[in-house]
Amino acid sequence: MKKIRKIVQEVESWYGLDKIQYEGYPLWDYLRGYIIDSVRAKVQHEGLRRQKLSGRQLIKMFCSIFWGLSCYFQRYNRVVFSSSERLKVINDMLEDRVAGGLFRLPGKTLLVLSPIPAFYPQRRKLRDDCTTNEALLYLIAAIIGWLCYRPSKIINRGTIEDIARKYQIDLNLDALVCRFIGQKIALKIAVKFWRPEVIYYVNAPGYVAYLAAAHDSGIKTVELQHGIIHYNHPSYLRYLEGDSRLRPQYLLSYGKNDKDFFNPKNTLYICNNNVQICGSYIMDYLNKCFDINEKYTYNNRVCFTSNFHYEDRIIPFLKRVAELNPFICFEFVPRYAYQDYDYACFPPNIIVVRDGFYESIYRCCIHSTMLSTCALESLVIGIPSVLFDIDGLSKGYFEPIIGEMKGVFFATKPEDYKKCVERAMELDIETIKITGSYFFELGFVDKVAKFEASLIGQ
Repeated sequence: MKKIRKIVQEVESWYGLDKIQYEGYPLWDYLRGYIIDSVRAKVQHEGLRRQKLSGRQLIKMFCSIFWGLSCYFQRYNRVVFSSSERLKVINDMLEDRVAGGLFRLPGKTLLVLSPIPAFYPQRRKLRDDCTTNEALLYLIAAIIGWLCYRPSKIINRGTIEDIARKYQIDLNLDALVCRFIGQKIALKIAVKFWRPEVIYYVNAPGYVAYLAAAHDSGIKTVELQHGIIHYNHPSYLRYLEGDSRLRPQYLLSYGKNDKDFFNPKNTLYICNNNVQICGSYIMDYLNKCFDINEKYTYNNRVCFTSNFHYEDRIIPFLKRVAELNPFICFEFVPRYAYQDYDYACFPPNIIVVRDGFYESIYRCCIHSTMLSTCALESLVIGIPSVLFDIDGLSKGYFEPIIGEMKGVFFATKPEDYKKCVERAMELDIETIKITGSYFFELGFVDKVAKFEASLIGQ
């Protein structure tokens, strides 16, 4: 099975990708996410990572179009694009786990949430009032794209069609470019109301059209790191220099490990000098609130964070682990709280909890997952991670990052899990926290405030 790095190299070595254009804009940075995901799914015989909405979900999304509508007609110092799935319960209120700290900066912040894959909560549950939905922008973009898009303006269309034929993937190029044009114009209209000095993006590769709009409007663009950045992450593996208008000008990373990844040997996504270490807002919260003495209060409890795309392999593995370790209670934390797991027929010592990782981890002494940033986040508060190394995926992803540092263990078979837990419990808390500090620096709000002040002063 080809590794994702080889797939990206193979696709981006295709001649003429940088010449695919629409009205002077190179389109590869926008199209690559769809194409590489489709090629990866085909070559690795896996499902697509992109979420597809049903007709019922689309109706529900557009019924929420007026959720936070008044926020569209105000001025802001900064705007943040994120997703509703990143709203987490923190001190009994919902807050964006990545971008919540920006509301603590001087001036006014607007949080714009994508409704995919989750939807909007009751506003009284939100910690920050200046929160609105992206569904209105979706609607405006769809109308504008339909009115303005001209298929004849695509240059070098044949290159994309050749890739689609070679890998036998379905690709509606016209629909994708139509969406790009619509989103770019829609945001240019929106920022005339908002007038921000900076736009932050949580997962910037998913907002390429908005990056182009911000560039055209003279607004500075910054990406907030939202998960592990690694050699196997297709969004950040770039072998084509691309167009800087379609990428963020700056990236705020969790720590030194992520900053060091960005060099020409690994990727051409962004210049290392434009990557600033600012830490993680949610890690500041956990580090401040977590009582080390509570670690052993529930010494037979494991927080397991799931991976939606691999649950067909995770669930049988987890059930077998639970069967072999009946003395352990597993708190199964779904990626999306609305998911139903009745079909899984979990044994009594696996319980599905829906309050999320950041609440569950308080009750547990071990964290487990297959592929999740939580594997490293738990280390910050001194809780080790025992990973399900199914088909070698966990070890292949995390071992190059962890190296010789302590705090992460790999269970290749269900029968290995108990021994890994025993080894993990032998480690002292401070040793584990030292490993965590390598990946997450603390002081997010102060560091971002200094960064933004210097950015605006340029």
